[in-house]
Amino acid sequence: SPFPVHINRQQVVHISGECCHCLRLNNLGIFRIHCHGQRGLIEAKIFNLSVGNHYDIGQKISFQLLESYEQLRQFPLEIFRTSLTILLTAQLRLVQERIRDLIVEEKSGCAIVSFQLFEIAAQLPKNEQVINILRNLIDKQAINLIDPNRRILHAICGSLVIGPKGESIDVKLFSQANGDYIGEFTPKKIGQYRIDVTCANIPIQDSPFFTEVYDPLQVHIGPLPKNILIGIENTLEINLDNAGNVPLEVIITSPSGINVPIKIDDILTMKKVHFTPTETGIHYLNVKFGSDIVPGTPIQMMVNNAHIISAYGDGIHHAVHEKEATFMIETKDMQGDLQVDIEGANSVIKTTIDRINNSLLKVTYIPVEVGFINISIKWNEKDIMNSPFTAIVTNPGNIY
Repeated sequence: SPFPVHINRQQVVHISGECCHCLRLNNLGIFRIHCHGQRGLIEAKIFNLSVGNHYDIGQKISFQLLESYEQLRQFPLEIFRTSLTILLTAQLRLVQERIRDLIVEEKSGCAIVSFQLFEIAAQLPKNEQVINILRNLIDKQAINLIDPNRRILHAICGSLVIGPKGESIDVKLFSQANGDYIGEFTPKKIGQYRIDVTCANIPIQDSPFFTEVYDPLQVHIGPLPKNILIGIENTLEINLDNAGNVPLEVIITSPSGINVPIKIDDILTMKKVHFTPTETGIHYLNVKFGSDIVPGTPIQMMVNNAHIISAYGDGIHHAVHEKEATFMIETKDMQGDLQVDIEGANSVIKTTIDRINNSLLKVTYIPVEVGFINISIKWNEKDIMNSPFTAIVTNPGNIY
C-alpha cells in the first residue's frame, strides 16, 4: 500500500464508412457502428435534407423520460398526449399548431416522448430557437411536465434527439457476431443526407453525420475551346447543375507528363477552368467528381502553336484609295472562327473573305479614305501574329 490503479478509458460507440462523407447516387451505402461491447438499443435514421424545406413538413423531436413506460401505461393515451402537448406548447411559448403528433412510445422499457415540430411562415421563434430552449430546459431539469395524476415527470439530461426537416430514407441494420452493426441504405436523389445513430436512445459520438450524394453522370464538360493555343490562356466550362455538391478535381496533363497549372472560377454550379499550356501536342483533360472519374474522360485536347496562323500580301501593308486591295491568311488546315475588322479614322471598311483551299483564305477590301487604317485579324477571338496591322492608304491622283 498504496496500490497502483490503472483506469482504462471506455471506448465510445462510433461509426465508420466511406459513405459517411459522400456517396454516388443509387449506390449502396454501407457503414459500420462500432459498439465496443456497449449495451443498448442501436437505431439509425437517415434523411434527405435537400427536400422538404417547406412549412408543411415537420421536424421530429424526441427525448427520454426517467419514468419507465410501464409506469405511464395506466393513463388513457389520448388524455396523456393532450396534456403533454398543452404543457410543452405553454413552456415553449408556441401556438398549438406547431407541436403535432405527440406520442409516448416504448423502447427497451423506456418512455420516449416524440413529436413533430412545425414552422409557420412569418412566425417566431424559428425551430432552431425552440430546440435550443427545449434543450436548456431538459439539461437544467427545468422542464415542467406532469402526468394526469399531477405527478412531476423527469426528462433525462442529454436525451434530446433532433430530427431534420427532410425526407426519411429506408435504412437497414444487421447485427454482427462481435456486437457491432452494419447499416445499409441506397439514396435515390442527389443532395445532402443526414445519418442519426442512437445507442440506448442517446445520440452516439458526433451524431448526426452528414453525407453528400452526387451523380457524376450529370457533370457536363464543354464547350472545349475550338483552337487551344500555346502560351495563351484558354478557358473551358464544366456544368455541375443537378450533379451534387462534392469536390471537383480537374487535371490537364501535357505530352511530357507535366500537369498544366489551372485556375477554377467557383461560380455556383458552372465552373470555368482557365489554363495556359506551355507545350504543343495532345493534352489530356482528366475530371474527377467526388470519388468517381467523370464518364467520357480523359478527353484529348490538341494544343497548337499560337503563331501558326499568319497573314501576308500587299493589302496588309498598303492600299490605294477606292481601289480593291487583297491579302492572304494561312490557317494550316486548322479549324476555327476567323474575324477580320478594318477601320479607318472615320470609316468601317467592308471585307470579303474567299476560301482558296483548306488552309488559305483571301481577304478583299476597298478603302474609302486616305490615311492609316487598322486591320485586326482574330482566330477564335485571339489575335494572330502581328495583329493588329497598320496599313497606309494613298491616292496617287492627288500627288503633284
